[in-house]
Amino acid sequence: MTATQAGRLAAPAPTPARPAPAAPPHYLRRMARFIVLRAALRGRLSWPAALLTLQWLEGGQ
Repeated sequence: MTATQAGRLAAPAPTPARPAPAAPPHYLRRMARFIVLRAALRGRLSWPAALLTLQWLEGGQ
């Protein structure tokens, strides 16, 4: 094994993309909506709970 091959094997795994520490609120709300809807579609969250969460995210009462 050459030094180049050994360096490739020891390279860290890529990390998932993360928003910047000062991500804009609209981006965070959009990502939260995506996560809630995905959880409801996959059956990990009930639809009534998902709808209440989405309403809360939009600032509704």
